[in-house]
Amino acid sequence: MQSAQQVLTSYFQALGSKQIDKVIELVHDEAKFIILKKESSNKIPLYGTFHGKEGVRNYLTFTNSSVIRKQRVHGGISASRSM
Repeated sequence: MQSAQQVLTSYFQALGSKQIDKVIELVHDEAKFIILKKESSNKIPLYGTFHGKEGVRNYLTFTNSSVIRKQRVHGGISASRSM
């Protein structure tokens, strides 16, 4: 069994290298991710609470698609800078 520090290190390494499947593998089924605020917002879609593997996958999919749209609109913003 990995220590909490090892899990977090692996999580952030996977996140930084965009290994989304690895990130999801490291998330506990009952995890709760609160992004900026607990309540969701129609104006700011990043706000909200995301539950478990599926919630984290949805959040990461949304943020990844936002970065791609920004790159197309603004002519190539670095993904690492945007995340």
